[in-house]
Amino acid sequence: MLNLIDDLLDVSAIESGNFDLKRERTDLGKLLKNRVDIIALIAEEKGITITTDDAGLPAVDLDPARINQVIDNLLTNAIKFSPPESTVEAVVRLGEGVVELVVRDHGQGIPEHEVGKVFEAFEKPSTKPTAGEKSTGLGLAIVKRIIDAHGGTIAVESTLGEGTAFTVALPYLEGAVGRG
Repeated sequence: MLNLIDDLLDVSAIESGNFDLKRERTDLGKLLKNRVDIIALIAEEKGITITTDDAGLPAVDLDPARINQVIDNLLTNAIKFSPPESTVEAVVRLGEGVVELVVRDHGQGIPEHEVGKVFEAFEKPSTKPTAGEKSTGLGLAIVKRIIDAHGGTIAVESTLGEGTAFTVALPYLEGAVGRG
């Protein structure tokens, strides 16, 4: 119930414009590694392994607490919809003018006609979590709004029965190559 209230407060703050980012120069790869270390404990309960790659990439001007929220949501969703003993991949890579965060699972996937709705509040795919986990349908709506507030983008690719990949692209600081 507390998570639902927190999600509703986040949506309300974002929608009302009372959503301030506390940006700082950040190494997204390091941020991802820290979150993976924490979320790996949840994954272990289902026998799921999270693999990650931490390459030296340009620093990103972002709000670490809000991007932690994004990472946590994407990783826990990947775990939630993956079968036991599978793998979730989380990588940070360089794109054109952006640093990309990709979270890929090898789970059930999302039906094609539902992919366009995943970022809408209270939307839940017809596929069900593999261990009966609960969902409010707000997580990806919040993720989208956080990424939008950062001037970034988020995309989803999914194949039913094969898995889903979410790609977040955040602009990086010009000339800020190396550790944040």
